Amino acid sequence: DWCQPCHMIAPEVKKVAKELKGKIRVVKLNVDENPQIAGQFGIRGIPTLILFYKGKPLWRQSGVMPASAIKNAVEKAIANLN
Repeated sequence: DWCQPCHMIAPEVKKVAKELKGKIRVVKLNVDENPQIAGQFGIRGIPTLILFYKGKPLWRQSGVMPASAIKNAVEKAIANLN
């Protein structure tokens, strides 16, 4: 709630979620309310985006990114699965 970069990236993530609907599921996690999960995945800075495949991190990036960069990174990571 307090993180300005998180507020900046939120609409970008929503765009990607809409564009890739049916291919990925987007989940938002508040690390202040879930510190054990943040620790489990080594999240030291927010916002942090993590793409999981079968429960394992496939791609991660911290910081604000435009929707186009997020989408490109996700699509590249998904393409490498095939």
